[in-house]
Amino acid sequence: MSESEIKALKVQLERSKAARLRAWSVLQGLRDALQAAGVIIPPSSEKSFAREGEFLERALKKALLDREEALRDLATAARWVDRSAFGQQSDFAQAHQALLIALEKAGRFV
Repeated sequence: MSESEIKALKVQLERSKAARLRAWSVLQGLRDALQAAGVIIPPSSEKSFAREGEFLERALKKALLDREEALRDLATAARWVDRSAFGQQSDFAQAHQALLIALEKAGRFV
């Protein structure tokens, strides 16, 4: 192997290392953003792209599902209050309580 080939391999190795460090930094940024939004993510026992990716994928899916559920509950409760207040139903107090609970749940994401 020639000196220029060795030098090219060293340059390629340094670029690869820099790319991995940038990618790891991006993953940690995603972890920080999810945790700042209140998502609990267990610490990784090993520094592995695959393992960290699995943790972050699960955390992101859970965060999105939780928010979707909160919005769905809020919409359902608001419709119930509307029907109770302006319709023929006499369960306004229960509907109002459900709306307050749904607002509290949705408020955690704002």
